[in-house]
Amino acid sequence: AWLMEHAGVKKGEVHAGAHVSSKHVLALVNGGTATAADIAELARNARGRVKEVFGITLEPEVHFVGLTLE
Repeated sequence: AWLMEHAGVKKGEVHAGAHVSSKHVLALVNGGTATAADIAELARNARGRVKEVFGITLEPEVHFVGLTLE
């Protein structure tokens, strides 16, 4: 969480129908209209910021079926 917060990922940040939880930056939330692609794009964005700022590639805890974050 610290890496994401210090890379500029904000609680409540929105992409399409998906958003970063208002309580914890490690949780991505479907507000009811997000697609799997929307959630993946939000995750890619967060991972990209951490990679850009710290040079660290975050690994997702979940197993994706039918899409990747690459």
